[in-house]
Order: sequence, then structure tokens, then C-alpha cells
Amino acid sequence: MTAPRGNRQAFNQAEFDARIRNIQDDMVAADLDVLLVHTPENIYYLTGYETAGYFEYQVLAVPASGAPSLLIRNTERFNVDEHTWLPEAHLWSADTDYFEATVQLLDSLGTPRSARIGLESHSWFVTAQVSAALTAKLQGRQVVDSGRIIERRRLVKSLAEQAYVRAAAAIVDRMMAAGVAAASAGRSELDVAAAVQQKQMLAGGEYPALPHFVKSGDRLMLQHATATDKRLSTGDFLHLELLGVTRRYHAALTRTVHIGQASASVRQSASVVFDIADQMLNELRPGATISEITKHGRDRINALRGDVHGDTRVALHGGDPNEFSVILAPFPGTNRRLGYSMGIGFPPNAGEAHTSDFRESNPLELQPGMVFHMLSGVSPELTFTETVLITANGSERLTQTPRKLVEA
Repeated sequence: MTAPRGNRQAFNQAEFDARIRNIQDDMVAADLDVLLVHTPENIYYLTGYETAGYFEYQVLAVPASGAPSLLIRNTERFNVDEHTWLPEAHLWSADTDYFEATVQLLDSLGTPRSARIGLESHSWFVTAQVSAALTAKLQGRQVVDSGRIIERRRLVKSLAEQAYVRAAAAIVDRMMAAGVAAASAGRSELDVAAAVQQKQMLAGGEYPALPHFVKSGDRLMLQHATATDKRLSTGDFLHLELLGVTRRYHAALTRTVHIGQASASVRQSASVVFDIADQMLNELRPGATISEITKHGRDRINALRGDVHGDTRVALHGGDPNEFSVILAPFPGTNRRLGYSMGIGFPPNAGEAHTSDFRESNPLELQPGMVFHMLSGVSPELTFTETVLITANGSERLTQTPRKLVEA
């Protein structure tokens, strides 16, 4: 069967060609003859190929020179025409040994028996079974861990990629506005989530790589919690952590809503959270390292809290702790996460934290074009996050929703 070429290729040919050249340069430096790519985000990055059916075996073989070749399930064939620049794909069907088909794919590329084959050992899609089967089938060829060759290249976004992240940020801003407007005493978390998801579709957003996280009241300390039928009550905090998506590029945004009028102490606590976040964002500039930014951020947070632990309430600016209703004590654990890279995402991962997380042990130097989801890291009750782009002179906050404590 044949079908006309699709018209949804995410980038022009020159962009894809440059990506392939960069990866092939990295392969030569790593002494790899072929790179077997199983990670959906990496296949997308190099070819534009996408499907929600990546739960079935798929692999992109990238030679050190020449064009890559894709092996996919036969039912996905037309997605090649719809999304990619590839003229064809190799197919496997229900009765095919797709590991044997992978060997045949390499043979079609003229891969010598002495070749070094790079395998993404870190990938969730290179299971123990996949690794063992390919190593056995490729006997005579040396199978080695490729490391995160493609993920490292993905950290710096081109202008075309940045445009998609900007569009995703604009979508998530609209989603947040819809969620906030739906929040009031007596309504449920599901009511709020429904408003968010309706706006996601109406604003042109795609399905996110993670669900939107909506939680309130006594559910606030649950991590990665999705909406329930719990009713909002006056005095509750409501957390909305949302994802906007355009062409698989993600932008994240979190806001805290106070149901009903907040006390002066809550508002003052929020202002402290904003101040700490602004100081961290002001350090985001080319040449700065993630290690030093993380250390400075944690130092400021720890200085704010002093030696406070558990559920002790913190007195800000010399005030009486009993006057404050917001817990600014540490999150579980002592080292709070302060940010991570964002970009292409397929479920179950919306970010690039495995490549670039804000840790004191991460020496990565910031470069223009990097995109990060920056977290506040101060209070588990008052949570505000932004998607930020590193620019030539500093950083730009892509999510434009005002950073304030909303009272609904």
C-alpha cells in the first residue's frame, strides 16, 4: 500500500540534516559504527517520527555516515509518511522476530561483522530482554553502551524548537487561567481538571507526557497526584501543575490557589517564596553552572529556615511563628530539587531530568537555547514554577501567568 506524503513534518529538512550530522560526529568520536535508537524522543528528534504505539518494538539504526533506517510495526507505516522525511521504513508484522529483523536492518546498511554497535542502555525501552536478545543476535559485532549521545544534543534548542516551546507555554498559560477560574469552594478537583483539559484542546494543545497534577487540602503533600472528586473548602490550598504541549515540546507551569481570602501571613509567606525564586532565576545566564546555581539556591532556602525541621512553622523577617499558617519547613529529604531540562516528551516522561537536573553534582554550563522547568523549592504548600529559556544575556520566563497567590 502507498499513501501520499503527509504535511505535518515538524521541522524543515535542513534542521533534520544538521541533527543527523551532529550525532554522526559524536558517534565517530565515540568509535561507534552504528547507533541503535529505541527511545521515542530520540527517534522523534532525528526523524520526526511519532506514534502513541511505541509500546511495540521500534528502532532507528543510525550509521556513522549515510541516512538512518527505521524499523517499526507494520500498522504504523503511514505515520512515516505523515510525520517524517524518511522515504521508507522497514516493517515487522505479527509473526516477525523483530530482533532478527534488526539484524537484517543492519545488514542492509552494510554494517561489517567487526562493527561497534551503540545501544541506549539507559533507555526504558531497552529492557533486559531487548539488550540480551540483540547482543545474542548480533554475535560477532560488539554491542556497547552508547550513553546519552542524542539527549546531550537535545539540551540546546534551535530557534525552531524554541518556537514550539513558546507556543506550548502560551497554551499552558491559557490552561492555568481556565483552571483558576473554575476553582471555588464547593467545586471538586475534577471540575477544575475538566476546565483545564477542555482549554488544552481548544487552545490547540496535544496530549501531555504526564497527566496534569491537581490536588488540594489534605492531599497537598501527595506527589504527582491527579484530580479526584474531593470538594474544595474555604481555607484549602489548591495546586495546579500543568503541561502545555506543541509538536511534542512541553512547557510546565505550577500555581497555588487559596480557596477564599488568604491571611496576611499567607500572603507574606508567598512573597518570600517569590523573592527566593527571583534570586535563583536572576542567576540563570550563559556560563553559569547548574552546580553553583543549585548550591546558591539551597543555601538561601536553608538560611531562611535555619534549623527548622518537621512541621515547625517558620517566623519570617523576625515575626512570631504562631502568626504564620504556612509551613516553610523542609520537604522530605534535605536536598530540594530546583529544576530540570524540558523539551520533547512522550509518556511517561515530560522532562529531560535524566540528562540535566539541578543538582550540586551537575557541572553543566548553561548555554543559550537551553530550556528549564524551574521549581521554587521553598514550601510544599506554596508552590510556583516556571518554564524558562536561557538567552544570550540571561534568561526569559516563557510562561507568562502572573506569579502571585490567587485567592478564589
